[in-house]
Amino acid sequence: ARLAGLREEFQRRHAAEEDEEARESLARRIESVENLTRLALPVIARLAALPARALWGEWIAALTALSEFTLRDPARVTELLEELDRDALFYLINGENREFGIISCPNFIREWMDHERERAAA
Repeated sequence: ARLAGLREEFQRRHAAEEDEEARESLARRIESVENLTRLALPVIARLAALPARALWGEWIAALTALSEFTLRDPARVTELLEELDRDALFYLINGENREFGIISCPNFIREWMDHERERAAA
């Protein structure tokens, strides 16, 4: 609603403007707001729809769908997501503090490890 209001304001000002340079500037702003509405808002909506907590496969599926929706060529991201399979996660969970230590681990991997430990304990 705010972007629609901003677009309407720019259009009103554009229609009333007599200076050609100012009209061109307002036309570019209108186009920018339209692009934001068309491109960014659907991505923001998909990000907001991501689950707060989900099973491993659900996360992979959701992130794959998001990359396919947002990227022209999602192949590299899809490839990386496929590498984050459940077997690799359980290898980290089962090996940590037994066979090896994990020195550096991304937060999202650590959270998934913790979630799977809790799920297995339940």
